[in-house]
Amino acid sequence: IGDIDTYIRERMKNGKVVLFINNRMMRKKNHTTIKLGLPTHYIVVEQLQLKDGMITMVYWDYGSKTLLQLSPSFLKRILFGITYCTEKESDNQ
Repeated sequence: IGDIDTYIRERMKNGKVVLFINNRMMRKKNHTTIKLGLPTHYIVVEQLQLKDGMITMVYWDYGSKTLLQLSPSFLKRILFGITYCTEKESDNQ
């Protein structure tokens, strides 16, 4: 995927987007001395916006929402997978 933020925003128009990321690289933790390039868990993207070369994202993670600002290159570094599901159209239209 060339333009990850556009790809995610396009998928969000019709459903939910879930990212498989390495959370250890996102959060600075003193007890983790080695930050391996391995996926650690899933987050559900609630909002995503690109402005002035930075991505601002609100995501759901284990019961709480978090606001995060990161560069597109950093997102590419921590991202291991993208999955999405579309919402079923109602038959009562």
